[in-house]
Amino acid sequence: MNWTLSSGVTRLLIKVGVAYGTDPERVQKILTDIVRAHPEVLADPPPSVFFTLFGESSLDFEVRVFVDGIAKRLQTTHDLNVAIARAFAANGIEIPFPQRDLHVRTAEGLRGLVGGATEAYPGTTR
Repeated sequence: MNWTLSSGVTRLLIKVGVAYGTDPERVQKILTDIVRAHPEVLADPPPSVFFTLFGESSLDFEVRVFVDGIAKRLQTTHDLNVAIARAFAANGIEIPFPQRDLHVRTAEGLRGLVGGATEAYPGTTR
């Protein structure tokens, strides 16, 4: 059912990941304090913060809050994201970037480059 027909209340969903090794309860408290302090975030329905996933590079959280108008969504999302970034920086909590390990099965095409010669790739120079 589309509840926005009878009410302007709308939910915001903010996803944020933190580095492995970070205390999830500490993150939850920081996020909860941030959303409760924002003047546009409604107390009813109450905001919520969930630790949702052990991601590839992060512990993933979802922040769910409600505002009383669609026009307030973008500015409130911006405000909360800025507050989260500042609070994490102040508390030494890292927002990681995706990391990948590369495993090379064969280096046959690189053999000439690794040895210092470039004969394997005509026209290349150092």
